[in-house]
Amino acid sequence: MRRLATGLFLLVFFAHAYFVGALGWNQSARIAAILTFVEPGPNRFTMRIDAFVKEEERGLSTGDWALGSDGHYYANKAPGVSWIGLPAYAVLYGIERLAGLDPRSTAATRLNSIALNLWCSVAWSAAAASALFLFFAAGGAPRGEALLGALAYAFGTLAFPYDTSIWGHTTAAACLLLALCLAWWPGGVRWPACAGALGGLAVLVEYTALLPMAAVACALLGRRASWRARIAFGASAAVPLLALLLYQQLVFGDFLTTATARGNPQFREAGRAFGGVLGPIAGDALWALLFSPWRGLFLYCPVLLFSVFGAWQRWRHGQRALAASCVAAFAATLLFVASFNAWWGGWVAGPRYLVVAIPLLALLTPRLGALAPWARRLWVGAASLSACNMLALAAVELMLDEAERNPLYGLAYRLLATARYPHLDDAINLGRWLGLAPPFDLALFLLLVGGATFSLLHAARAGDR
Repeated sequence: MRRLATGLFLLVFFAHAYFVGALGWNQSARIAAILTFVEPGPNRFTMRIDAFVKEEERGLSTGDWALGSDGHYYANKAPGVSWIGLPAYAVLYGIERLAGLDPRSTAATRLNSIALNLWCSVAWSAAAASALFLFFAAGGAPRGEALLGALAYAFGTLAFPYDTSIWGHTTAAACLLLALCLAWWPGGVRWPACAGALGGLAVLVEYTALLPMAAVACALLGRRASWRARIAFGASAAVPLLALLLYQQLVFGDFLTTATARGNPQFREAGRAFGGVLGPIAGDALWALLFSPWRGLFLYCPVLLFSVFGAWQRWRHGQRALAASCVAAFAATLLFVASFNAWWGGWVAGPRYLVVAIPLLALLTPRLGALAPWARRLWVGAASLSACNMLALAAVELMLDEAERNPLYGLAYRLLATARYPHLDDAINLGRWLGLAPPFDLALFLLLVGGATFSLLHAARAGDR
């Protein structure tokens, strides 16, 4: 089991690292906060991004800023993913300076941003996929079936394409998935302090993780955990949450004032709450977020539709608290996102603000052996289509025209079929670095990842026998 989990980690890490996405305002704001904290200068040991707001700076200019109470600019994001990147960049910066290189050059900045993404995003998603495999296997699923469920999350959901650069969404999703697996571990809560810390870290990375975090906390109530476990969970979850409140007090002058509430006025609207971003739930947004060709989660990742079967299976087999908490937390997150004034997520493909809620559905992946043969065939078809969709987005680029009403099945597949990818100049993949032109760069990916996947599945099924 450990060898399979390790193999899965390495497979997902390599596959997600194969593609390098372009940098937009979102990613640049997060990376800029890391650079300014580490590099010598007037903003060292702060999270100020002044130099990256006022002018083009090393290819990282951004409009995703928030105005601090000190008059300086900060990223309009929760600070967690930037904090995760600080130790990694401190090491990188020191090594490059010792080697006589200039970490501030545009080329070095781009390479460092790629390396930071491996640490801040890709490694977390790979760890979450391995934990999900172990979770399914601990629940009684055959190893091959458990591996398929974890692969569906790693390659058939938006966790794959959003791992190509530091969006923050996949890091929060990975923390939540790890916390969910530990909290709902078959047989009882496992490592409650770790589960609490990971859940709290998810909120420190993405504000919207607060609602899915409730599904983690429900495990300690619905499963009648010991008071010692509950105290350990609560205390460890409180540490990153208190760090977030302290950061907001120091930077924005109030414990409860978020970076979003102090963000760029062009993203805020008069009459809305929390600094002009939250308002009434938009009814059309609910359909668009779930089923529209523009942003529909279930059209992008149809394999997630089968979480309905998984929820029903768990309900029938006495795991009602698990099913109910995951479904309720997903619904609450959906409603919250639909109340956001920019619920569609801007110039991207897919409902990026729902990425943080995908672990709730992944945990409800159905037991394939308990499905009827026709349902199993449908699941395999849906998982295959989902993987193709996510590969298309990873190869072409997530940041597509906001006005494009069918960015996946229209624009992305058209660019893929005509070998006109990546869509943006600073996006690339390992095959292109090695000198392979389209479609041979994708052929190399399919050969390496497909071969490794087949080998893992063969080993898992051999273990089942």
